[in-house]
Amino acid sequence: MRREYPSCASIARKLALQHKIEISHMTIRRDLWRLGAKAYRRPKSARLRVGDQKQRVSFCKNAKKSAVAELLFTDEKYFDCNDHGCPWQWVMKDEAVEPLGRDKWAPKVAVWGLIGLGVKRLVILPRRTMTAQVYRDQCLKIHLGLLKTKVLMHDGARPHVSKLIGFYLKNHGIQVLAGWPPRSPDLNPMENLWAIIARKVSDCGPTDEKELEVFIKKVWNAYPQKEVDKLVLSFPRRMDMCVRNKGGRVRLP
Repeated sequence: MRREYPSCASIARKLALQHKIEISHMTIRRDLWRLGAKAYRRPKSARLRVGDQKQRVSFCKNAKKSAVAELLFTDEKYFDCNDHGCPWQWVMKDEAVEPLGRDKWAPKVAVWGLIGLGVKRLVILPRRTMTAQVYRDQCLKIHLGLLKTKVLMHDGARPHVSKLIGFYLKNHGIQVLAGWPPRSPDLNPMENLWAIIARKVSDCGPTDEKELEVFIKKVWNAYPQKEVDKLVLSFPRRMDMCVRNKGGRVRLP
């Protein structure tokens, strides 16, 4: 549910409209600070819908029975040449802050990743929309031997749940972590890895698709497997936190 008063300005407007109290948002900010409140940058995530929380709790209770050592987490991501580094910038008194612009048409590269304990694989995807056939041929087929020995986690994206992929997984005896809930990137350790890789790639300053692809591979290969394993091992904790939050969002420290 969306919060009724997400900002100091919205509180000021409500006070003026409903109680005829005119007060600046800066005064409200100071009062909140004195009361012990703190402002944090809000993370971007898909908003949960009615029924999602119940479904998330049910999934997490069942998923806790799975041995994390047997799981392989996967996900797709688009990298681009925009600046995705730190949103804050230190400047001297006579310097101006550089705008953190976003170019909608910046060069992009699509990738698919797979991680598990002792496992870290990356696939650069072709320059077209992800389809079930691309997913099968470019991602699953080349890792078939590994997938047969593990349990595959993928979300409910249309290519993943197509009949083509369903038949392929069944015919090759690939087990899938069933019931992955919708709008639940916070439960997938792969999302945390993408965020780390994206920041490091952005710091390299790619200017075109060729450089972007080179930097993605370089950063991915250099990222320590032990750090990947830590993310994978966080999965049971994510499940526990989701159940305790009654299906609410999970935020690891």
